[in-house]
Amino acid sequence: MALISRFIMVIYLWFLLANKERSKRFVTNIKILVLESTMLKKITSLGAPSAMQMFFEIVIFTAAIWLSGLLGKNPQAANQIALNLSSMTFMVAMGLGVAAMIRVGNQKGLLKFKELRRIAFSIFLFAVILAVAFAILFLIFRFQLPKIYVDLSDVSNLNDSIEVVNIAAKLLLIAAIFQISDSVQVVVLGALRGLQDVNIPTLITFVSYWIIGFPVSYFLGKENILGSVGIWIGLLAGLSSASILLYLRFNYLTLKLIKTKEHGLPKFLLADNSNFPEDIFVLHTEFPRFLINLKDDEIEWFEDLSGEREDDITDEVSNLIESASKFYDEQVKSYD
Repeated sequence: MALISRFIMVIYLWFLLANKERSKRFVTNIKILVLESTMLKKITSLGAPSAMQMFFEIVIFTAAIWLSGLLGKNPQAANQIALNLSSMTFMVAMGLGVAAMIRVGNQKGLLKFKELRRIAFSIFLFAVILAVAFAILFLIFRFQLPKIYVDLSDVSNLNDSIEVVNIAAKLLLIAAIFQISDSVQVVVLGALRGLQDVNIPTLITFVSYWIIGFPVSYFLGKENILGSVGIWIGLLAGLSSASILLYLRFNYLTLKLIKTKEHGLPKFLLADNSNFPEDIFVLHTEFPRFLINLKDDEIEWFEDLSGEREDDITDEVSNLIESASKFYDEQVKSYD
């Protein structure tokens, strides 16, 4: 059924995209056998590190299952319960991570870096609010939720079931705490992908999960130390390290982009018109970049705007022509 549902999702998504003007050209007339080495290289350079980020996180949770198995059947059962519950809440944060990737990538393409930070931090805040709500649920119902997974009416296994519930309740206390760090790291990771920054974040996830998290889980997870609780403290350490380091990376890159833009090219530049002395050329350096001749308002675009709505383009062109004219007038006045 899982395989069938995947095919249905692909078909449905293709149908939705093919029936929208802005996305139709991306999913129709696909040339399957035409492979461009440049595009493949770019996809691989972005996709491979992103895949490794997910790999490092998934494997450390798999390692937690292995370490729990060394403690016995009841600790492993409790670990599975806590892991299943925290995975469900993680799906919400992962969805916000995808939203962050799309919105940040869009604002980066528009060169609106201050707006990019505003949008990103709004998503971060929303993720934290939801994480706190899930954490409160885990804290309040930490004994009730694990009971969904066991049969307390089975008298022959009652002692085992009670032990599983008690261990799972302790693990949910830790899971409640790392709801915030887990949400922050996956959402910030999505935002960094929107910036097309994947190599350093991949290194950060490796260090956080395998240099910091796993050794803590392995040491504290021994039966004579903290057992299952120690394993999850290691997970908490790894996720918290990742969330802090990834956030610092995002903050550094976005502030750098803003600083670079502020000290970079101005929005408009007077272009050389020595070959056309009667014409007035103004260059717009931000998205959408263009060269306009103010003599007849003829525009040469440097961007592909075929996927934009006609109404949006018309309004944008009118505003840009007016801004270019004002810029030229100001420049002329400065020489008077």
